[in-house]
Amino acid sequence: MITDTLLDAALSSVQKDHSKLVELVARVQGTEVGEFVNRALDWRINKPQEFYELFCQVIDTSPEGFMGSFRMWVVNALLDDDSFEIKWFRSEMNRETRTFQTVSADPSDSDFSIYPLVVQGGDTGRQDPKLLMVAMDRIEENKRNREQYYKRFEMLMHQIKNL
Repeated sequence: MITDTLLDAALSSVQKDHSKLVELVARVQGTEVGEFVNRALDWRINKPQEFYELFCQVIDTSPEGFMGSFRMWVVNALLDDDSFEIKWFRSEMNRETRTFQTVSADPSDSDFSIYPLVVQGGDTGRQDPKLLMVAMDRIEENKRNREQYYKRFEMLMHQIKNL
């Protein structure tokens, strides 16, 4: 009986979040924010790993919390008075400890090991959805470059094997 009540409350919450997210999507349609929202929702469905890697600090990616969390973040960071920042990182080998560490990186570097991460912006943040689209483009470009790199590597290994 108690579990039915809890399940009904959770379902009601998800349904409310869904209807509010639908309203938001309709409201921002045809704008830069709308373009970002559509792409982000597509990523949530078709590229969940990439979505998580970019937004894990600011959006709850769990099935139960996603719709409400995403809607609130878009409203606050892109339409209201909050903001976001995109931090750029890379993993590097620390030669002394022989471990990998995450360090800040320059986004203009073309290395496919550089990745963006969206964080809360505070006073220094921005509200420009174009920055989010650039970060999403970079993730997709990195993935393509990584796949090409591994294909070339496999081809070279095949050539060596057949010598």
